[in-house]
Amino acid sequence: MCKLSGGSLRFLQLKRALGPISQRMLTRTLKKLERVAAVARTSTGSAGMPVIYSLTVEGTELLEALHGLSSWLRKHGYPVADKEDDRDEAGRFA
Repeated sequence: MCKLSGGSLRFLQLKRALGPISQRMLTRTLKKLERVAAVARTSTGSAGMPVIYSLTVEGTELLEALHGLSSWLRKHGYPVADKEDDRDEAGRFA
């Protein structure tokens, strides 16, 4: 969701911006975010044309809430992994 806070992205742009993530995992995650109305999916035309993803109003509100939670966790001494440097070899947050 953070990658979409700067504006809409096509699927492949989003995949590249996220780093090591499989197409299947990204697709599943985006579908879940669509179901909870955090992300909007817009088809730009017929089959084979790019699909654009963007944050909805609800997604923006959720992202703001998550940033607040992250700040609270840091303030109270809890570790928060939020950078690619914090990932292990498999791409998971350590």
